[in-house]
Amino acid sequence: MATLIRKKGEKGFTLIELLVVAAIIGILLAIAIPNLFKARISSNEASARKMMQTLFDAEGEYFEQDMDGNGIRDYTAQIGTIVTGGSLRCPNQGGSCSETDSLIDDTFERALASGGTANCAAPKAGYCIKYASDAATDAQGLQSDFGWQSSMTSAQKAGRRDFSVYPDKSIRCTLSTQPVGSAGTFEAVRATGSCS
Repeated sequence: MATLIRKKGEKGFTLIELLVVAAIIGILLAIAIPNLFKARISSNEASARKMMQTLFDAEGEYFEQDMDGNGIRDYTAQIGTIVTGGSLRCPNQGGSCSETDSLIDDTFERALASGGTANCAAPKAGYCIKYASDAATDAQGLQSDFGWQSSMTSAQKAGRRDFSVYPDKSIRCTLSTQPVGSAGTFEAVRATGSCS
């Protein structure tokens, strides 16, 4: 066995010195960790706003260029998949598309919520999306309007606000009323004020 040999006059740290260093590290962590959580929430919310902008741009292109080729300028209520015709992922009605035809990327497919809460296969930066229930259709059943909403998967942890976008391009947001840690419920609607 190796024995520890000390040189004459060599001293180690005292218990007091170690406690002072541990206290300083504790204080720094107490300051840094909440700021890291706030930065993550802010980043997630910025990503959710960008999702709303991307969906607005995709719907605008779908409408203006009659992407589904039906001869009528209308919107779509579907994210769809690369083989779902008339969707933002595959705009043409035939359902035969490639990634270059798609108006949005495949991460939107996996972030699509089913139901009234933000539960989805793969949230985008802690947020799920869904088509707004207050989007209008005309007498022929065509999407004469659109609305997309996003909500956090874990209130006050992934984000604090819900977002939505409609044809007027104003991104709306509202503070979530959900308890800490619960899934969001898509609270930003057409009547919600725009984000500042």
